[in-house]
Amino acid sequence: GGTTLNQGGLTIKNGPSINVGGINMGGTKITNVANATEEGDVVTYNQLQEVKNIATEGSKLADSALQTVSVKGNDGQVITISKGQASLGIVGATDGMVESKVNSNDLVVDLTAATKEKINNAAGKDLGNLDDKGKEVIKEVSQHAVDVVGGSNITVDTEKVDDVKTFTVNLNKDLNLGGEGSITLGDTVIKSGDVNIGGTTINQGGVTLVPTGEFKVGDTVINGGSINVAGTTITEGGIMVNPQGNIVLGDTTISNGGFTIKNGPTINVGGINMGGTKITNVANGTQKGDVVTYNQLQEVKNIATEGSELANSALPTISINDGNGGVITVNKGQAGFGVTGKSGGMVESKVDGQNLVVDLTAATKEKINNAADKDLSNLSNKGKEVIKETSQNAVNVTGGNNITVNPSDVNGVKTFDVNLNNQIDLGATGSVKAGNTTVDNNGVSVGSSTLTGDGLAVGNTKVSDSGLAVGDTKVSGSGLTVGDVAVNGSGLSITGGPSVTKDGIDAGNKVIYNIADGVKAGDAVNKGQLDKVDTKVNDLSGRVDGLDKGRKDLGTKVDGLGQDVKDLGTKVGNLDTKVGNLDTKVGNLDTKVDKLDKTVKGFDGRITEVEKTAGSALQGITVGTDTNSHDEGVKLTKKQNRLDIVGATDQKGDKSIVTSVSGNKVNIDLADGVKDKINNAATKNMDNLSDTGKANVRGLVSAVGDNAVVVDTDVNDAGVKTFTVGLTEDAQKMLTRHVGWRPKIMLRQVKMNHLR
Repeated sequence: GGTTLNQGGLTIKNGPSINVGGINMGGTKITNVANATEEGDVVTYNQLQEVKNIATEGSKLADSALQTVSVKGNDGQVITISKGQASLGIVGATDGMVESKVNSNDLVVDLTAATKEKINNAAGKDLGNLDDKGKEVIKEVSQHAVDVVGGSNITVDTEKVDDVKTFTVNLNKDLNLGGEGSITLGDTVIKSGDVNIGGTTINQGGVTLVPTGEFKVGDTVINGGSINVAGTTITEGGIMVNPQGNIVLGDTTISNGGFTIKNGPTINVGGINMGGTKITNVANGTQKGDVVTYNQLQEVKNIATEGSELANSALPTISINDGNGGVITVNKGQAGFGVTGKSGGMVESKVDGQNLVVDLTAATKEKINNAADKDLSNLSNKGKEVIKETSQNAVNVTGGNNITVNPSDVNGVKTFDVNLNNQIDLGATGSVKAGNTTVDNNGVSVGSSTLTGDGLAVGNTKVSDSGLAVGDTKVSGSGLTVGDVAVNGSGLSITGGPSVTKDGIDAGNKVIYNIADGVKAGDAVNKGQLDKVDTKVNDLSGRVDGLDKGRKDLGTKVDGLGQDVKDLGTKVGNLDTKVGNLDTKVGNLDTKVDKLDKTVKGFDGRITEVEKTAGSALQGITVGTDTNSHDEGVKLTKKQNRLDIVGATDQKGDKSIVTSVSGNKVNIDLADGVKDKINNAATKNMDNLSDTGKANVRGLVSAVGDNAVVVDTDVNDAGVKTFTVGLTEDAQKMLTRHVGWRPKIMLRQVKMNHLR
């Protein structure tokens, strides 16, 4: 439309424009303007008319004597000093932060002792003046701001060591990686339900032994003295940063707070702040609420000057008191008094044109502007570094069981790298568990399958240094046993029954049955054949011719039945399992405190528009300053019947001291902003920190890691931040590469299908 907003500023077609040079109204008016109340404000038309009326009335007093002197404070109230009440009180405010007293012919305005103590005891924004007690407060707050708790398979012990909160991180003796966890050591993998060593596996389904000396139980492989478990990876999430929501065009910024031009005006809900620039090309104000122009003001000034030159009478005697009983009397013989700050104090005065300016000393302003708020919201970067350094000395992390902690400095942040030792000792009672797979001091178990120092057991199959057993079938170095049947180097034997050896067959007093008839020499004959032979010989002389009474042996030798079953003794050995080289880092305990900037503005106060009329013989009053109280002071004569006592302003036009009128006294006080700054300043020992300030200190500490994961972060009702630390899935995967274990059994080559 007709409005343009660009890098140069804001422009309205045929209307005003705003840029670094100020506001150009384009011949239009600024309307609905509030009455000016302090120096630098734009005055309104009705204010101009009031001044004009006063000046006009003053001109009417020509040739007559001035009867009164009026002193006005910043609040607009007026003290009238007349012949009947020729006294003026300049006192500190009732809140007790400023006081005044008479010293000879000077009225000394100073801060009270309590105010000075607050200023001198305030902590600087950079906390460079913190005493030992203040540092201890930060350390104590920091210790309550950080907590480290153990996550999966991690235990954290907390204690104080030399007043430093120390966290000792330990790896649990019993490691439980859950159903999805695993341990990898070279080509050895341990996971739930499976151990795999090379090509040899152990699981609940049985044992598989390969010719290379490997054995397999289910999906788990054991080989070369190592156990391997596959792992998963874990990825870290991103960091979310909230936008500021500002629009920046060159030196022009539009934000939620309003419209700002660098080194130029600002516009917000409070109005327009010209930033010391001019409003140019403004039409003359014609009605109430319009802005008046410089030429209109000059016209009024000329009228006022002419009126002041008409005063030709004398001023009365004036008495000034300090509110504490001290009085300065100014008369014809002593036509001067000084309004000074205390020597070496925190308040000073100086003459500025026709004003006597009462202000804080530069050192006092520096102390106030450099004071830290109780909530530490205005800390400088140097102050943050002081807290960070103090906080870092308040917390320590040490390694416990199987954990090594290496502290370091990473970009100014004290960082603790927490690492799992290369050689892990879980003790006699420790264990590592992944699902139904457990490794402990007794050995490895996968469900019902176990591998211990005494051997391997899978279901009813057992392998030990004494041999292989499958149910009641046993194979050892001495032979094969199946129930009551034994086969060894001597032959075959049945307990309580026959035996076959190289010497023959021993029937063990048992019947040999179902034998076919012998048909040739060397054949055994059966009972049927024997019955056919009539051996009855009656009445013979004991001799039967042609019959050989000789007896042949029927013993039969069975050769080749004694079989040695060799190389069946199996040993499972040299299975070395190591746990190590798992790097777990808990670090980056960085405590960041951002956006803690707060400006302490100075203050300005004025006592203006002193209308003086006179009717006695006093010829003039001189108001001095600290450095030159009489000779170079402000002289008040019958022709210059105005005395302004005002507070100084800083470069931004803000007031540090304000004045007001109460009865017959002029009250000089610190502005509310200065009081707030003093009352809100943190002491050097930090013992008056607010809850918000303590929370800001606690927020300076954080904990992060690479291979250790912060499982959970919590802030309790006391404002304590707790980090729950556990092993990442990658860390658990890395852990498995260094698990070492050496059973006593050495596995030999056995074809398991021969044993089934």
